[in-house]
Amino acid sequence: MHKSIIISSIVLLLLVSCNLDQVTSRYESFEEAKSKGLFDKGWIPEKILFESMSDIFLQTNLDRNTCIFSFKLNSEDYFSLKETLGLVIYREDLAKLGVDLPNWWLENTSLIEDIYTVPPNDLVFLKVDDNNYNVYGWFLD
Repeated sequence: MHKSIIISSIVLLLLVSCNLDQVTSRYESFEEAKSKGLFDKGWIPEKILFESMSDIFLQTNLDRNTCIFSFKLNSEDYFSLKETLGLVIYREDLAKLGVDLPNWWLENTSLIEDIYTVPPNDLVFLKVDDNNYNVYGWFLD
């Protein structure tokens, strides 16, 4: 009896310590992501959806109502996207506003300085990589 209480307590502790509100998804293509309902959730703004999207990564944190995402575009869609982006914001400016950038985003975009907004929703931030047409996003609600 005593042994089963200890085991139950350990299992409960492990379950509680896990972040069950954080979900990570990966999709090879736009078609796969669309068929599985990714874009219906609104984490990635419709304005930046392109059929050439590939290597799509999305991680949501429902407790904080935030998500980080990345994807790759073909060159034509990539430069089309860049034309629609809003103001460039710098990390220091976000820090002054009390915005903490996610570690994943910082690690994967450390060589990219400019942070763009996606008008009209200024709570979506993007970094774009001109060398390989990767897009790194962060949705803060």
